[in-house]
Amino acid sequence: MNQYYQTQKNHEQQSLVAQCEVDYSLHKKRKMLQKSKLIFAFLVSLFTFNTMQAQVATYQIKQNQLINCGTSCGGSSFYNGCVGGSNPGFRWTDTLSAGAIIDSVVVAFNLGVECMQRAQAPTNLNNVAASTVSTNGWCNCAQQEYALISRPQPSSYRKGQANEFYLVEGGSCVGFSESFQNGIVGNSNYARVYVYFKTADIEVVNVKPATNFTSMCRQSEYEIDLTLKNNGPGPGGVIDVQIEFEGADNVLAKVNISNLAVGQTRTYRISEIFIPSKLGIGLPMKATVLTPDLDISNNELTAPWDVLSTPYGAEFIPTAD
Repeated sequence: MNQYYQTQKNHEQQSLVAQCEVDYSLHKKRKMLQKSKLIFAFLVSLFTFNTMQAQVATYQIKQNQLINCGTSCGGSSFYNGCVGGSNPGFRWTDTLSAGAIIDSVVVAFNLGVECMQRAQAPTNLNNVAASTVSTNGWCNCAQQEYALISRPQPSSYRKGQANEFYLVEGGSCVGFSESFQNGIVGNSNYARVYVYFKTADIEVVNVKPATNFTSMCRQSEYEIDLTLKNNGPGPGGVIDVQIEFEGADNVLAKVNISNLAVGQTRTYRISEIFIPSKLGIGLPMKATVLTPDLDISNNELTAPWDVLSTPYGAEFIPTAD
């Protein structure tokens, strides 16, 4: 009888080892995907942290969004019909959350018909004067590629509402042309609006491994519990987070913290499985919020965890606080 139970136990162990080998094979495939994601995240973090320190919302302007541009003499060029006081422009509706804080606004538009060359043509956003632009004088129906940039005051931007931008006419025919290049205006657009903004101050409070019980190799596969705090002044949104742990593949994930109210602290489960491959005491696990916010000094935290050996070559990270 004892021999039967010993044989049965051996079969169970062999089955477990075989299943662990299958799980490890799947893990190797996950590694390749995660590495690709990390390369992209690294490039994104270089751009956001080293250049503008803000997120950007982009609005593409199509022909049906143009204002006072009901005249066209062919092609994709629309203008004000040479009517005095009829300023060509366009409108769009902002979709930012109430907690977003506007840093700056950039309006790039492709000039079409312009029968008067002007060194300082006025622009305005929501009837508030913005920067001037220099027009080239193009009294022609043919489509042209001539991108101009206006920088309105952030205070004139209407968050969560409709916005209207105008190029003030100078007593001549003036309008917009559809762009045919992938530049700052973008292919098939008449204009593009860039709104740079920051969100609430999100602080990393804690990061720890959490056992993934969906696998027979649950002692070696882990998910991550990330604790965050919203220091305000507005609600959270969707943020990019990177988890680094010595001896394991880094994890990149998007975390929806729209339910994290100002002053609240919550723990979020990141369901990106990782398997540690190095033993040690006090190995550092580092969590970084890649999405810039009002205070990037608290977007990073490192916590030490022990990795101990277990049967079948698996490894174990204690999950106690």
